[in-house]
Amino acid sequence: MAAGSTATVTYNLFNSGFAASSATVHFYLSTTPRINGTSIYLGSQPVTNLDAFSYFIQESAFQFRATLRQVSYYVVWTWISGVPEYETHSSEDSQAAITNGLLTVLAGPDLTITKSHTTHFRRGQAATYAITVRNSGEGSTNGDVTVSYFAPFHLTAASISGSGWSCSQPAGPCTRADVLQPGANYPPIRLAVNVGENAPSEVTNMVTVAGGGDIDPANNNAGEPTPMATDAVGTPKAVTGGISIVVQDAAGVGFNDTTAASPVGGNTGTTLGQQRLMVVQAAANKWASTLNSTVAIRISGVGRI
Repeated sequence: MAAGSTATVTYNLFNSGFAASSATVHFYLSTTPRINGTSIYLGSQPVTNLDAFSYFIQESAFQFRATLRQVSYYVVWTWISGVPEYETHSSEDSQAAITNGLLTVLAGPDLTITKSHTTHFRRGQAATYAITVRNSGEGSTNGDVTVSYFAPFHLTAASISGSGWSCSQPAGPCTRADVLQPGANYPPIRLAVNVGENAPSEVTNMVTVAGGGDIDPANNNAGEPTPMATDAVGTPKAVTGGISIVVQDAAGVGFNDTTAASPVGGNTGTTLGQQRLMVVQAAANKWASTLNSTVAIRISGVGRI
């Protein structure tokens, strides 16, 4: 049987006592004919009104864990009587194993997915995610494997690609059908995004993987909170003319004021903060043109009026 599938267990109880009885039957998977510390619990079945010296034959269906190892198991069952037993009754009598045939579990692939980024995300700029699919199971994949991306607000997909992947542009999905062996990874997928100017301090997007005969869908998603870097205190702007401005304003004020503004004259800034910084940078460029120095100059300042 395959891990994650359902199997039916047939069992027979005999009441050897002189009075009617009841019991609860519990089922386990075990690598030995007895219950031990590594046995896996399957479930239980109540038995009521079992007459004296009578048999009870019952079938019970159980869902076997998708992450079972690829080994053979005994189905061991134990019962707890609902009425007092004779003093001669031993707890050893309350266990039995189906020994006419071991239950062999066929392992399957277990696809997992992770997403990471190696560059700082900044508002208004491009950034990249790396997406990796791994087979964490004990069996090889079989059939198409599909990776899907779900974009949040403020992150717009620009392109997606990966060696051996067939990807719809610009955001996927990406598919492939070659076999992924246990413990191996597919080549990573690179997802390029554009960060919105008004992105919050942190954004979370989601990727999923499906298909390939995956036996455990519980670990097929990955969401990574991505913080936004800012141009606030201590972050230098690009150097122009040998002098750069180190913005000391907090977010939303001074040089970081995001109030919309129309370009005027030679100032092409579209926010008040951008226009202020362009004026100061223009002055710094004129000053730099009069200097004879190979040392980079940084000026800390605030753009308040």
